[in-house]
Amino acid sequence: MTDNASRPLRLNWIMAGDGLAGGTKSNRLIAEAMARRGHDVHMFVPTKKKKGGPLARLRAALRRDEAPAAPADGHLTRGSIPIHRVDAPYVDASDVPDADVVLFSWWEVAERVFNWPRGKGVPVHYVRHHELHGGDPDRVRRVFAHPGPKIAISNWLVRVMRDEYGHDDVTLVHNGVDREQFHAESREKNDPPVVGFLCGRQKWKGTDTAAEACRIAQESMPSLRVVSFGSKPWPDEIPKPANFTFEHRPPQGRIAEIYRGCDCWIVPSTTEGLGMPGLEAAACRCPLVVTKSGGPEDYGKEGVNGHVVDVGYARAMARAVLDVVSADAARWRAMSDASAEIARGFDWDASAEILEQALRRVVGG
Repeated sequence: MTDNASRPLRLNWIMAGDGLAGGTKSNRLIAEAMARRGHDVHMFVPTKKKKGGPLARLRAALRRDEAPAAPADGHLTRGSIPIHRVDAPYVDASDVPDADVVLFSWWEVAERVFNWPRGKGVPVHYVRHHELHGGDPDRVRRVFAHPGPKIAISNWLVRVMRDEYGHDDVTLVHNGVDREQFHAESREKNDPPVVGFLCGRQKWKGTDTAAEACRIAQESMPSLRVVSFGSKPWPDEIPKPANFTFEHRPPQGRIAEIYRGCDCWIVPSTTEGLGMPGLEAAACRCPLVVTKSGGPEDYGKEGVNGHVVDVGYARAMARAVLDVVSADAARWRAMSDASAEIARGFDWDASAEILEQALRRVVGG
């Protein structure tokens, strides 16, 4: 007879959809790490999306006949765990088997899962961001205030869940780094130097601030090259820096090459649960300039592997970038090595061990 403290757990992960968002990939990677620990892990993802306003969303829920939800190259098109596609705009309780735990991240998914029969598993909110930007803030806050266990991916999110919502049962489970994809040998700085950042179309991603900071930096260093990539085209309303290269939807294998070609990586967000591109760039030995936006402060360390600057201040960001890319070889190499060392502390299998302990407490309770 299997002891409850060691038996495999039955885990169902409920997704809002597929795509190229970092949270989608991160959910898949931690789920795969749990499967490597011997647990029975399944992921469920809707293949249709809601569109339009509230009335259209209600009609979509009734008809279940909306447009496909995900690009063909989404992060859930690959993986080593069973990924079940549900022909609907959402995953319902009837679509999933009974389990010990049901996990979810996006707040709209949480609203549904909170009402599922308990046989579908103890609901565990896997908090990847404070998603007030994702809908009516009062409605989103009610989701975060809902009682029950919380997993948070950064120290900032742990504090938010405890201080703003009064949750005591919050476990820190950092994202890891896919080391097969993101790694680099010790390297030298480019001449002329290269700075990079992710192009996110959401206002809170801070793409406009990063682009302005690069333009300001080029006033002092005209030779500075700038690279960026994103899942959507470059926004027309944001002026491009000089010496600029943008890659739209680069293949996954190309992204690590972009990081390894940079001498500084900017994380310019106004708010960020963790910020996977910054962590991946650090694993590729990029010194960083990150904002005081929450999660990135877990791996961007002032004066160690770069600089931490206030949110929204392009000139301060430009000064920090210039300090990194104009550093002499020894100081730049020290920041580069420090980034790699910090990134080594973010490990999917180590995080899965912490998560397993937390989930066993949940099931036992």
